[in-house]
Amino acid sequence: MRPKIILISIICTFLMQIVWSENAFAYLDPGAGSFVYQVIISFFLGGLLSFKIFSNKIKAFLDKIFNTKRYK
Repeated sequence: MRPKIILISIICTFLMQIVWSENAFAYLDPGAGSFVYQVIISFFLGGLLSFKIFSNKIKAFLDKIFNTKRYK
């Protein structure tokens, strides 16, 4: 029960900071755009790798169930 209260208080604090924040007069440096691209590409490639690993585990499990042998 206690972790749920902590999570709710963190979310409320974050939302209050967004709603009642003042203008920051900040800028984005040129490296910020390339960082965003790196994050998007790494997220996509990580998802593909996770899918490949998960599908190989499913194939191995089904091969074990049905006693089939794969030749590579």
